[in-house]
Amino acid sequence: MELRGTLSDFSLEAILGLIQSGHKTGTLHLAVVTPLGMARQVDIFFQSGEIASARCGSIGGLGAIREAAICTQGSFDFSVDSMLSSSVETTVPMTADVVLATIAEARNVLASAGMTLSAGTRLSHAVPADETISITAEQFSLLAVMHDNMTVTELVAAAPLSTVDSMRIIHQLLDRGLLAAGAGVPIVDQITYEGALSLAEYVGGKAGVDIFNQFFRPGAPVSEWKRALPDFRSAFQGLVGTDRANEVIAGLREITD
Repeated sequence: MELRGTLSDFSLEAILGLIQSGHKTGTLHLAVVTPLGMARQVDIFFQSGEIASARCGSIGGLGAIREAAICTQGSFDFSVDSMLSSSVETTVPMTADVVLATIAEARNVLASAGMTLSAGTRLSHAVPADETISITAEQFSLLAVMHDNMTVTELVAAAPLSTVDSMRIIHQLLDRGLLAAGAGVPIVDQITYEGALSLAEYVGGKAGVDIFNQFFRPGAPVSEWKRALPDFRSAFQGLVGTDRANEVIAGLREITD
């Protein structure tokens, strides 16, 4: 059984369910983008339909599942193997119930965090009122890579944790007074990105999408999109001509101006 497609056509739960019901051994490769605009490669390893292990960079196990759970943009493919590679670090198999509960929890945590903390919020160290401070290992891992005036997106990208875990811990540190949130910078959110991408696809097809994604990504500051406009215009009009390129540029200016 070979599977491939995009997350806009198949949910993560549906993909996992197909592999499980087929009792297949192999690797599911996910090339995805988080809601904060960060590209991730998530590999989920199956043994007879059960998840034996998962990996996203340095993040393993259920943390990797949480990272995949929050991504709705990207592609996937599943390759069947006769047995797992000896290099795969297998763990206790993750049951379907645990995985589905992890997916639901990750999405709920991110939705809750997104209501109170935007991707462009700038963070700084703060001194809490308590004289004695105790922190967990996870909290320390974020503080260790934190520097003043970092945005939420920048801190999550630098942290050795999944996006969901990082957002959860940022909230803990804010609540404890170890971090302070300052004024945010305007960020291009996922919905705005998808609208602009659809326009580029309508005008330039798949080649237009490829060019667009060389210059623009969700979760980036609006100012970054504005700086990319001249180079994008030059590349895109080489594909579709000046008049058609101006249609897309006009749409992008509604975002950046």
